Amino acid sequence: MEIMNYVIINIATLAFCTLSIFFFKLEKDMMKKVKALGKENSDEQPVDSEDKENEENDVKNIETVLETDKASGANIQEDDSEESYNIIDSVGFGFILLMFVMNVVLANVITYVYSNSVVIDVKLMFVVCMLWPIAFIDYRTKMIPNYILKVMLVLRVLFLVPEFIMLGDIPQRLLSMAVATIAVFLACVLCCLLIKGAIGMGDVKLFSIMALFLGLEGIWSAIFCSLIVSFFISVFSLVTKRVKRKDNIPFAPAILIGTYLSVFLTGI
Repeated sequence: MEIMNYVIINIATLAFCTLSIFFFKLEKDMMKKVKALGKENSDEQPVDSEDKENEENDVKNIETVLETDKASGANIQEDDSEESYNIIDSVGFGFILLMFVMNVVLANVITYVYSNSVVIDVKLMFVVCMLWPIAFIDYRTKMIPNYILKVMLVLRVLFLVPEFIMLGDIPQRLLSMAVATIAVFLACVLCCLLIKGAIGMGDVKLFSIMALFLGLEGIWSAIFCSLIVSFFISVFSLVTKRVKRKDNIPFAPAILIGTYLSVFLTGI
């Protein structure tokens, strides 16, 4: 039975890491949105009729090129392969390799050290694996994509089925999830009201969804470790003059490291 648990947790971890790679594609989309928003805010002058005509001609030319590309299958395949390469290259092969190695190590440690059910271990590894692309995208764009949060929410509902079948205690688990989510959401909103810019709404939503996975037993440990990691990151960034005091520092990387440490040290 123990060998089977190792097999299940390693297969699930590799699958979640592979899913995370596809989420890295959002990094380019988020960067495009940020650049487009900045360009829109900077362009305050009205557009002339000649500029509109030139823009319409450019759009027609682009549509013509796209139709020509669709007619040749070889060109489309080359573009797709080039896009995939650029995505991996923009993230960094070392970062992706680090994600796989660290997650596999964590999966085997919690399976060997702690006596959790395999359902709990798989659930924990899913949360950690999803935090890697979230942290990377937040670091690059200072935004947490809602698409990943929605996937996490859907997967949390699906996890309820094996969790209730294998572990039972349905009322207690539902109560723990509800209380943890409401408490974390209210605490984060209060923090936003008291300290302006201390935490973003993306971080609030992320912590709330994490509370659904971790419950009362694990969410406060993850938040505590994340705050400690965030403190050291902020001090290091200020000392090295990478950021200024008024600059906003992405919180998701600290959440990733803090949650990883919390799961590693407590097993939940």
